[in-house]
Amino acid sequence: MWALFLDTAQAMKGCRKADCIAVVSSEERILERARHEGWMALAESAQESESCSVDQACAILSRRGFEAVLRLPVDLPWLRSQDIDRLLEADQPASTLLVPSRDGSGTNALLRNPATAFTCRFGPASLQLHLRAARQAGLFACVVEHFRLALDLDTPDDILAFLQQPAEGHTLRALEEMKLAARLERQASCAK
Repeated sequence: MWALFLDTAQAMKGCRKADCIAVVSSEERILERARHEGWMALAESAQESESCSVDQACAILSRRGFEAVLRLPVDLPWLRSQDIDRLLEADQPASTLLVPSRDGSGTNALLRNPATAFTCRFGPASLQLHLRAARQAGLFACVVEHFRLALDLDTPDDILAFLQQPAEGHTLRALEEMKLAARLERQASCAK
């Protein structure tokens, strides 16, 4: 997790279009690093769910005057600062922008304007749930396919997909140190 965070932080540091970067976590080391970078550190005492965490953070940001919020998870190993900037400067008049996961069912990026327009629905089939929630809130929603943002590291298959086209960084080094590719390949061959 720490390696993923460091790679995400590197992408965030290069971002030019964000007015504010906020990090939500219960992990003090992550919050401390966020503060060190000059970002808003939103500490959680416990996480009820990813959806609740995002909604609570968006409520805080909304109260502080931020209209739109782009949520990105920490497990996007191919994320680059230019990816974030492109989402933030999109020409679409979307009040909701969604980037699907690799399998097309999840939501790997969610931009809501206003930030609290509807309740998040992360988890199985979240893309369709978010689209439905946006429509019910009377918002225009746009789905943007994005190769680098489509891959999140949720499953062994995701890790193998990443390792087939690895990106230099902390995540790759951590996976190499754990010898995870060999372990996953052995596991897959044993399952056959």
